[in-house]
Amino acid sequence: MKKICRISMDLHPEVKEEVLTSLTKACVEVLKRLGKEACVVMAFRIKFFYFGRDFVGPVITVHIKDPLGRKTSYGTDYRFIGRKKIDPTADEIVEFLYPELSTTIKKFLKKARKNFSDIKEELDGMKV
Repeated sequence: MKKICRISMDLHPEVKEEVLTSLTKACVEVLKRLGKEACVVMAFRIKFFYFGRDFVGPVITVHIKDPLGRKTSYGTDYRFIGRKKIDPTADEIVEFLYPELSTTIKKFLKKARKNFSDIKEELDGMKV
């Protein structure tokens, strides 16, 4: 099954091209590592945090949707990745983001399975 996942990123002149490249590479690598779990990822949304006029670092939000159409998201920022610098490498992003996102998706899908089971049980009890 083919799946399209968007990577949406704010572009600011203060953000180095290397940072943009690292973020893009990391998002693609996380999708690869997720395997089948990647099918629930709708988009990576990357914004850049500023304190006043000073660039501080990237904020990553991953939007996911279960097969029932219910949505949630997972977010983190540069303070929790790697060296806690404003310019994390792709490897640092992947090493932090993949396990966190995988756990979030597994919990989300477990809840979706329970919801589906409850809906199925309710529908099975109805006579049509």
